[in-house]
Amino acid sequence: MIGENEFLRGVDMLQLSFEREKIHKLKIYAELLEKWNKVYNLTGLKNKSQWWTHHFLDSLSIVEFVRGNSLVDIGTGAGLPGVVLAIAFPAKQVTLVDSNQKKGVFLKEVAATIGLNNIKVITKRVEHFHHNPGFSFIVSRAFSNLATFLKLGSHLCVSDGIMVAMKGKLDKKECASVPTECLLRVVPLDVPFLKENRNLVFMNPMRKEG
Repeated sequence: MIGENEFLRGVDMLQLSFEREKIHKLKIYAELLEKWNKVYNLTGLKNKSQWWTHHFLDSLSIVEFVRGNSLVDIGTGAGLPGVVLAIAFPAKQVTLVDSNQKKGVFLKEVAATIGLNNIKVITKRVEHFHHNPGFSFIVSRAFSNLATFLKLGSHLCVSDGIMVAMKGKLDKKECASVPTECLLRVVPLDVPFLKENRNLVFMNPMRKEG
C-alpha cells in the first residue's frame, strides 16, 4: 500500500518541488474526500492509501505541461486534477467545472477549508459556461471521449491554447474521431508507482478553423 512517504518519493521521481505546506493541504483534501465520499460517492477507489498514487501523483504527472496563468478543469468531478494543480500552483487561477451540484458544494468546501483562494467552482454544463478571455490550458481527466471533449470545450480555448485529455490506454477509434488537424500529439506518461497505461492527448480546436 502506498501512502505519504511513497508519494514524496514519487514527487522526487517526477522532479517536482512539493513543500510540506502543500503536503498538509493534500492531507486535508484526502480527509474531506474520505468524509464526503461516504455520502456522495466521489471516487470509486475506496482504498484511501491508493489516492496518493492513482489520484494525486496521477494529477501531478502533467505539471510540466501546464501553461499560462489560469487553467480550467472540465468535468472535474471530485476535483481531479484541478484541486491538486491548484495546490501545486498557488499563483495560478484554477477553474473547476462540473454540472453536478453536490460535487460543486464539495469543491467549494474543499477550497474554503484548505484556503485555496485560487479556485473558482462553476456548477454548469461546460457548453453553458463562457469565459472571457478564454483559457490557454484546458484539461480533462475523466469527462468524456476525445471528440466530445473537443466539441464541448472548444469555445473556452484561446487560439494558441491547448486542450489536454488525460487518458489511460488509448483506443485507436477514439483517436480517429478527432480531426487530424486538431490532434497535436500524444505523450505517454510514466506515473510513479502506478502500473497502468497513462497518456496525454493534446488538441487545438482552432487549427480546424485555420
